[in-house]
Amino acid sequence: EKVIGYKKYKGRQISFIKSPKVLEKAKLHFNCTTISGVPLEFHGGEGTAGAHWSKKFMNTDFMIGDSYGDLSISEITLAVFEDSGWYK
Repeated sequence: EKVIGYKKYKGRQISFIKSPKVLEKAKLHFNCTTISGVPLEFHGGEGTAGAHWSKKFMNTDFMIGDSYGDLSISEITLAVFEDSGWYK
């Protein structure tokens, strides 16, 4: 099953992660049972856009494309690590 999805957001096509654990944690985090995935960044260069969580949605998470202040590692980020098979 594909873990990357695409959809229109404010006139732009964005990509999002929709792996099983990420969806489970995102539904709890955003209190939304119909969420289809966690958006990836759609601004910035090729090292940021599509490669990090969207700052708009995951503002203080360690996996956003910016580096500033105190960042946290969310359960959503831990879920993508687990779904990747690299960590449990």
